[in-house]
Amino acid sequence: MSNHKGKTENSDSFTLDHAQSHDSSDIPSIDELLGAKKTKQAKSSTTSSIAEKTSFISNIKSLKDFGTKLEIHFLLKDGSHSFFQYNDHTTRGFFGLDELYQEMKIPQKFTQECGAFREFKKTEHQFLFDAFGINEQQFLQFVPNQANQIITVYASEKSMAEQKDKVIAYTEQKNKNISASSLDVEAA
Repeated sequence: MSNHKGKTENSDSFTLDHAQSHDSSDIPSIDELLGAKKTKQAKSSTTSSIAEKTSFISNIKSLKDFGTKLEIHFLLKDGSHSFFQYNDHTTRGFFGLDELYQEMKIPQKFTQECGAFREFKKTEHQFLFDAFGINEQQFLQFVPNQANQIITVYASEKSMAEQKDKVIAYTEQKNKNISASSLDVEAA
């Protein structure tokens, strides 16, 4: 038996030497190649859907564009949402809000009527602005989130109604950070 390597002397054709061929385990099968392709497509599809969600949420990095001056958080406890913290977004600061909000509760029936987002205008619902001690702002937005465990109320100069889906996503994401970093929802 002759051992042919590479090109034969009499012809221009090539032959394969089986002794030098690679182990078949080194060469992926067609199924493995297709599986890798499907995995890459699945990863790419998952990555793109995550990117879409992230870009949807990241469209709003803060609510300053709406003139948001105050954000107030209420936590579900004993059948109603009780005040637990607020964030002042003004440079001059609100005074006396701790005392005003300390015993404030929002009934679950009210939050159920609000749905995922509800905006109130000062000209139509002055009593809410009086209850929250807010006179300068024109809008209050109620956004229940975290499976209705937390209600966030925003006081803003401009309407958020046209961007409500983005505001809901922004609030949900922001309140995940709040509850994860500084709040034990069950203990509060």
